Amino acid sequence: MLDGSAPVRDDVGAYAESLRRRQEVATTARSRVSTQAPASRRLYLARTPEIPVIRPSCRAQNPRDRPTAVLPRDARLYVVDADAEAWQEFERLAAARGLGVAAYSSLHDLFGGYRPAGAACLVLDAGLLARAGLALGRLRGELGDEIPVILVAGHGDVASAVAAVRAGAADYLLKPVDQGRLWCEIQQLLAQDAREREQRSRRIALAARLKRLTPREQQVLEGIMAGLSNKRIAAAMAVSPRTVEAHRAHLMRKLEVHSLVELLRLTMRLEVG
Repeated sequence: MLDGSAPVRDDVGAYAESLRRRQEVATTARSRVSTQAPASRRLYLARTPEIPVIRPSCRAQNPRDRPTAVLPRDARLYVVDADAEAWQEFERLAAARGLGVAAYSSLHDLFGGYRPAGAACLVLDAGLLARAGLALGRLRGELGDEIPVILVAGHGDVASAVAAVRAGAADYLLKPVDQGRLWCEIQQLLAQDAREREQRSRRIALAARLKRLTPREQQVLEGIMAGLSNKRIAAAMAVSPRTVEAHRAHLMRKLEVHSLVELLRLTMRLEVG
């Protein structure tokens, strides 16, 4: 356990390397088994498909078989359809279950009223999007947000649904919409959006903390991420190990970590991000 003033042990690099090796073992275990097995066993493994993980689906006919999710705080549903009256019943349903709903009859009105305070989901008439000549990517750009979008259409086919999903839609539903399935989809997307917003918020906060580091502290951090010991970092920087310890103590305070384990976890997040 370390604090900002305690000397840092030189086995940091070994510890970091062991964590990385554990991750590599986890991700390559299947390929190692297949390559080390006898030829007949390898053939069996190659031909045997992986067993799919069966999860509840919003497409299930029985509502009891559909997944549920807790609505995130301050979550909001946005509905854009020229036929606003068609959504009144669903809006009442959503409001009764604690979800705020903002309904608009045009994309122009949506752009003017889109102010999410938390997780959000958009149910959008595909016809309005097509008439506006907008792709989903540009729509999100206009909103300044990576909001999940469910497209609904008065008519369509498999090709239209595939194209919509490939363009970034979370789903493509035909009217009249199955309200149970739609509600299920919205719950799942809001929960997912809340998680992604939290991750983005953490990345932004981490980026702000990284900007506080001096060039020397950044070099020390890069050495930590490479799994180097204090002595090897010092040699690379042409300074003494004690100077490296001082830089490491300073960067730990700036990155708001209080232990060696926290610092190593942070470096793992940096590599992933």
